[in-house]
Amino acid sequence: MKKWQGLSYNVTHYFSRKLNRQLSELYASVALKDFAVAAIAIFEPIYLWTVGFSLQNIVLFYLLVYGIYIFTMPLGGKFAAQVGYEKTIFISSFFLIFLYLCLFLIPYHPVFIILAVAMYVLRKTLYWPAFHGDFAQSSDKSDRGRETASVETISMFVYVLGPLAGGFIIKFFGFSVLFFVVSIIILLSNIPMLITKEKVKKFKYKYLSSFKMITKKENLKNFLAYIGFGEELVVMVVWPIFIYMVIKDFFNVGGLVALATLVTGIVLLFIGRSTDKRKNKNKIVKTGAIFYSFTWLIRLLASTGLHVFFIDSFSRVFKNVIYVPVMALTYDRASKKEILKSVIFFEQGLAFGKFLAALIIYILLFFFSGWTAAFVIAAGMTFLYILI
Repeated sequence: MKKWQGLSYNVTHYFSRKLNRQLSELYASVALKDFAVAAIAIFEPIYLWTVGFSLQNIVLFYLLVYGIYIFTMPLGGKFAAQVGYEKTIFISSFFLIFLYLCLFLIPYHPVFIILAVAMYVLRKTLYWPAFHGDFAQSSDKSDRGRETASVETISMFVYVLGPLAGGFIIKFFGFSVLFFVVSIIILLSNIPMLITKEKVKKFKYKYLSSFKMITKKENLKNFLAYIGFGEELVVMVVWPIFIYMVIKDFFNVGGLVALATLVTGIVLLFIGRSTDKRKNKNKIVKTGAIFYSFTWLIRLLASTGLHVFFIDSFSRVFKNVIYVPVMALTYDRASKKEILKSVIFFEQGLAFGKFLAALIIYILLFFFSGWTAAFVIAAGMTFLYILI
């Protein structure tokens, strides 16, 4: 009996031991929402590619999104401060559905490109300040690494099933059916957070609060570190198209990404526990940044599905070696100060980083090969994480 008790402990101590109801509901909502997004996210830039967008125009699409998002984000904070985190997340889900509707209609009229940018911005403006605020408020300091890793692991495991489901639906039924199925699941993702009524404590949030944080000298290094998240723009936009150019099959693209994500999800639990045990989280970040930067440079050598699988797997592992401690530190600081102001400060750094990455890549595409320019930019931005 002791043997099995020991085994049970060895498994469960990689997860949070103090999970409250609010955080449990957030986990359940994230699982459903991320499954829907996972089914379509990697195919989103590929879809734009297949309907006739050049790589440069696809980058321009995201350049507009993040350029606007930097300035609308505090408005999402003001809204969440009055309405509540969970209700704001609920409302944001409808803009996500409208986004996919606009993407589907792009081939029929160019106006839907502008509308898609608007829906993208509105969804992000409402969702991310509310999500980070809810997590920072609900999570426990002593278990924050595990809790951060747990929510990421949940996301990763649904990202195993999501790309497989998305690739299968696109291959046999087309993008229109995928957009419809994803929209239904997004609506269902709101149910867990509606089970318990949120106790909303209204408070004032000033639009310029997070901008003022950026101007303070003591916050400069952290803001620069958050700009490092600009490399995610390349993960979201350029890397999926590169994979599609190598694999040339929607279902196989989804399967390859799913398998790489499964490997990463298992490793992520160990990273979360290690983050909680170590007081100096910066060393973990520095080690991860060095190896993660290297994975960007070797992507140019990928020419087969097997190459893509190994590179994608290793890059996801090292990215999470960075991500979990960075987010644990971010939530720690947010819980000690004004939560909403701190998480919007983080999200603005991230948005500015993605905007900067898109801007540089867009300009370089006039002169150089798209893959080389994008991967080198991502490798360079990765080193900014060590400033956290």
